Amino acid sequence: MQMSIIEELYEDIKKKNDINKTSVLCLRTKQIYFKMKEFRVTNSILYKNEGLNLTMIVKKDDVEFDWIELKKSSIPNSGFGIYALRNFEVDEVVTVYLGDVVEDGERLDYAFGVINGRPEWVERSGLIWEYWLAHRINHGRNDAINVAIGKDYKVIARRKILKGEELFLDYNRDVFCSNCHVESCFRNNVITNTLCCECNKVQESNKHCEVCLRYICTNCYYKSQIGTAI
Repeated sequence: MQMSIIEELYEDIKKKNDINKTSVLCLRTKQIYFKMKEFRVTNSILYKNEGLNLTMIVKKDDVEFDWIELKKSSIPNSGFGIYALRNFEVDEVVTVYLGDVVEDGERLDYAFGVINGRPEWVERSGLIWEYWLAHRINHGRNDAINVAIGKDYKVIARRKILKGEELFLDYNRDVFCSNCHVESCFRNNVITNTLCCECNKVQESNKHCEVCLRYICTNCYYKSQIGTAI
C-alpha cells in the first residue's frame, strides 16, 4: 500500500532506535501544524472549554490537508476526542504516537510502550504541546475500535474510516487481576461467554489474564481501561 503523506513525513524525520529524538523533531516540523477554530470561551483554562477545536494540518508541496481534529468526544463526560477530517483506507497510517520516553517502572495514563504521549509543556496560550494528537484518541471496544498502534508507534486504520468519524483504539493496558493480585496484561482471545473473574458473572468476554488465564468480561475490562486516561 502506498504511504500516506503523514507516514512519508514520519519516515523522513524519524531517527532509528531513538523515539525521543524523533518525537522532538516531529513536534518541530513545519509540515504539521494546528489551527484553532473560534469558540465561545466559558473558562479561563483553555482545555476546560468544551468548544475547543484544534485542526491538525499536514502540508506537502505547499498544499494543506486537513487531517484530524481535536474536539468534544462523542462519549458523554469523557472530555475531548480525535476525529478524521478525511477518509482513511484500511492499513493507512493516520498519525503517530509520539512523546517522552517513560522512565523504568513509571506508570502513566498516557503511556504506550516506552512513550508518554502527554508532555507537560504548555505554551502561553494554554495550549499543550500536542505532538500529532495520537494520545488524545479515546479507548473503544468491539466494533467501535477503528485504529491500532503498530510498528514504530504508527497509528493505523483497522478498517475504512470515513471523514467525521471519531477515532477509537483498544488501550489494552494492564488490568489488576483479583485472582492473581497483580497487574497483568489481558490478552485478546476469541469472544466467548464465560465466568468473569471480576464481577463473578457469566458474561461475554475476549480477554484473559496472561498469568492465571482467568477471563474478564467486556464490561469490566472496558471500565478498567477508561480510568483517568481520557
